[in-house]
Amino acid sequence: MTKSVKNFSGVSAVCTLYVLGSLVITAPFKSTNRYTFLELIILALAGILTSLAALPLVRKFVNFTPKSAFLRLVFIAVCIAVSVYSLFCAAETFKDLLSFVKTVVLPRTAGYIICAVLFLSVIWFSTKTRQTLLKFSLVFGAFAVAVIIIFFVGLFENYDFDNIIIKNLPDFEILTSGISDYVFQMLFPLFPLFVFISLDNKKSHSKAAFLGVISGFLMLLLCIAGSILLFGPDLAGELDFAYSQFISTFTVGRLFTRLDFFAYFLFFITSISKIWVLGQTVKELLRLISGLFPLLHRR
Repeated sequence: MTKSVKNFSGVSAVCTLYVLGSLVITAPFKSTNRYTFLELIILALAGILTSLAALPLVRKFVNFTPKSAFLRLVFIAVCIAVSVYSLFCAAETFKDLLSFVKTVVLPRTAGYIICAVLFLSVIWFSTKTRQTLLKFSLVFGAFAVAVIIIFFVGLFENYDFDNIIIKNLPDFEILTSGISDYVFQMLFPLFPLFVFISLDNKKSHSKAAFLGVISGFLMLLLCIAGSILLFGPDLAGELDFAYSQFISTFTVGRLFTRLDFFAYFLFFITSISKIWVLGQTVKELLRLISGLFPLLHRR
């Protein structure tokens, strides 16, 4: 595999892991109903179309060189806003991962110990370069896709498709209210990802990112669909970590009765990858705008 192919595949894998992020832990939400899967399909399509339209525009903006002091101020303000939002998304993702580990994985361990271990993991990843993350993501992305597909297919005989079959279209108000619960979790966080990809200023990476976003949404739909098909929309919405419960129902003969560790590792790598991308975005944006401050006095 050539270096360009590895980079292309790595960028796609990063985007797939990013889209899965903490959603694979927290979704579906409490408001889940029989229309949720339709709502998620609509949002996934909206996310894919947004990526198609926004990636080229974000790449042009990030690599734009403002000539006047006013344009520099606007550019800096936008970069700071994206940085603040990226930090917010990273904090939310870390909180979701911390809650999952404390509640499910290590319920008897002190919260501050879990927080410290996860925080040190984030710090360790933050010391790695962009190129290193791409290499990690090739392995982690392949693992995530394989786990999601294998478990979805493996539990197929247990699904009740009446849980997602829609006999009557919902009212517009019901449809939009369900979508609003997910839009801030599925669509808005895409923009820091677009900035991260665009900072490298390579057209091939934009194409790779688009494919990665498509893959991420497809995998996310499989995760949520599996939970709804298996548990039903009401129970899937009530479970705090539905996909973890979904995987725990899978058994392999008499040798393995519980395969929960696959869920644990999947949640960890997707969340940590998302936090790393967000942190790297902030770091590179701050480096970018720091070079503009000395130019503000120029006309």
